[in-house]
Amino acid sequence: MRQIDRLCWWLADAMSGALDRDERAAVLGDLAESAVPARRAAREMLGLVLRRQVSLWAHIGPWLALVTLAVPSGIALAHLGKFWADGSAAYLWMYATGAGPQGLRQTVWQGAPDLTVLVLWLSLNAVTLAGWAWLAGAAARSMAGGAMLQIAPAFLAVLVLGTAGTVSVGGFSRLAPSATVVYGSVVPVVLRVCFVALPLLAGLNHGGGLPLRRTRVVAVVAVGVLALRGLPSLEVALHSGWTSVLVERGHWATRLGLAAITMWPPVYLLFRPGGSRRYSRASIGEP
Repeated sequence: MRQIDRLCWWLADAMSGALDRDERAAVLGDLAESAVPARRAAREMLGLVLRRQVSLWAHIGPWLALVTLAVPSGIALAHLGKFWADGSAAYLWMYATGAGPQGLRQTVWQGAPDLTVLVLWLSLNAVTLAGWAWLAGAAARSMAGGAMLQIAPAFLAVLVLGTAGTVSVGGFSRLAPSATVVYGSVVPVVLRVCFVALPLLAGLNHGGGLPLRRTRVVAVVAVGVLALRGLPSLEVALHSGWTSVLVERGHWATRLGLAAITMWPPVYLLFRPGGSRRYSRASIGEP
């Protein structure tokens, strides 16, 4: 019985983290003073957290974070990350195994770039993806405020499921040996986790609370990098799978839309009125 009570109190304490700091301290203090049973404490805490989370969606911030950031940025990051990760793995396979460029003859990664050029290309891709992912997470956190319990899982779900049913346009050709399963499957996943998922989680977890001056500098640099490098590759990447019906290569509307999706996170961080605290405090209110 003691183990169950400890578990219930631990759950109550963990769930209280979704509340505002002042309200969390007051609620935990009331539960401790009233000496309620552990199961009742966990049940009451769950009900309070659910009511608070539902009330947050009466404000526009969480809806904007979901519609303008989590869904479009998640899909775009998923496709661009997969595209560049496949290409990086393909070139790494070619250099690591000593295979000739004929193994990539039937892919978009034709030719054999110089090693220096390849390292520079890989580095710029990593910085672009990580920067965009972090900025998207930071903007979503700032915009959603206390509703991050729903926005963060939704963002990650879109990131994972965004490329479902797509056909890789940057993988290996049939000439590559079967041993390339490591470079064809494992390496791309590792690259996407390291340079997309982890930076996104960092932005969702900490980005919204950074000083405004610092985010402005990061946002300005990211806008230039993303505008120059990410859009052409993103346009190609979105032509695989179900997203191909949404884009038309070379059309001005497609490029304008992709530019808006790409630049919205840094632009929001540049001009946001006062950071994430504005949403988290204003949205909790009284029951």
